[in-house]
Amino acid sequence: MLKQIALRIPQIHRLYEQRDELQGRLATLEAELRASRQETAQQKDLLKVVNGELGKLRAKNNQRPEISNIEPRDSREVEVCRSLANKCVFVIGYARSSTTLTLQMLNTSERVFILGEANFFLDRDWTSFRSEFNKQHLGFKNQKTKSTYAPDLLPDQDNTWWEYLNELSHNFDIVGEKVALSSFHISEKGEDGIQDFFEARFLQSKYIFLIRNPIDTLISTLKLIQRDKPEDMLKECDAWLRYVKIWANFVRIFPNTKTFIADDFGSNSVPKLEQFVGIDLPVASSVFRPERRTKHDAEEKYAALMNLEEEFRDIFESVKVAAAKCEALGTTAFESGHQNSSQRASIKGDRPDIHSLAQVWTKAEKLRARLPQTGADTTGG
Repeated sequence: MLKQIALRIPQIHRLYEQRDELQGRLATLEAELRASRQETAQQKDLLKVVNGELGKLRAKNNQRPEISNIEPRDSREVEVCRSLANKCVFVIGYARSSTTLTLQMLNTSERVFILGEANFFLDRDWTSFRSEFNKQHLGFKNQKTKSTYAPDLLPDQDNTWWEYLNELSHNFDIVGEKVALSSFHISEKGEDGIQDFFEARFLQSKYIFLIRNPIDTLISTLKLIQRDKPEDMLKECDAWLRYVKIWANFVRIFPNTKTFIADDFGSNSVPKLEQFVGIDLPVASSVFRPERRTKHDAEEKYAALMNLEEEFRDIFESVKVAAAKCEALGTTAFESGHQNSSQRASIKGDRPDIHSLAQVWTKAEKLRARLPQTGADTTGG
């Protein structure tokens, strides 16, 4: 028995050795598994960081101002505006420049509905345009007329300005708005901003510009807003000069423009108005009230204007010359769309009106540079 046990002792030793070897291997495997788990956790953490950075990059890339990424509402707005551009007429002038008179003359026709100072170009976030527009004129204590009241064409529906304008175009042959600019509007959007808005949406529309002598315009504007401090006058002076540049740019770029000198505008202007917009205005002259036209003198309290009166009058004379040259070149036919593209190019290519408009633009910009700083926006755009 003892002999048999002695013979098995070496086997027992080998078993112990195998056991120790297996335990060593097991310990190694456990260590490798722990290391693998730790590495996997680190990889997961790294993956989270990478994914986070990729997410940021994707979000940033999605913010790129590409045409394909334009909000559907914005692209639809442009599409709708362009579709009705040929039916639109815009009356544009500086405040107190007979824009309201022109608007009233046009609105005497049952075929026309032009809103007063809807200010589409300010692109206000009005989800219910009709409600806000009517509220605005109610606040001005205006009676309900075509220019101050938007009828309920879309019952029980909220509507943007362009949706309302589109619906208005289904009921009238000519629609649009009157824009009376001031230092507020021009500083809010800038010269380029105003042009860009109309250019993108209403390039083919018709534009009636009114320009009144700046002395009467500026003094009348300050009296309307009940301000007479020197800085207020300088701010309006700067804005009027910017308006002159806007006018010169529009006349050179937009295909259908007509300019009236407000000081000469009245019942005798109706035939030209009719020819340009393409409708009869048989009772338009009845709107004109010459006794309501007021002349203003540059009083002492308007010293800021008095000091530059000669320069402003010189620019106004240049405006009249440029407007007359555009008229003499046959731009009425051009503006009414009666000519083909080659004829249009020929007219716009004639140098007298281009040069005279450039001179007006340059004079306005040079005088702006001479104005004392008042905190107004002095940039060109």
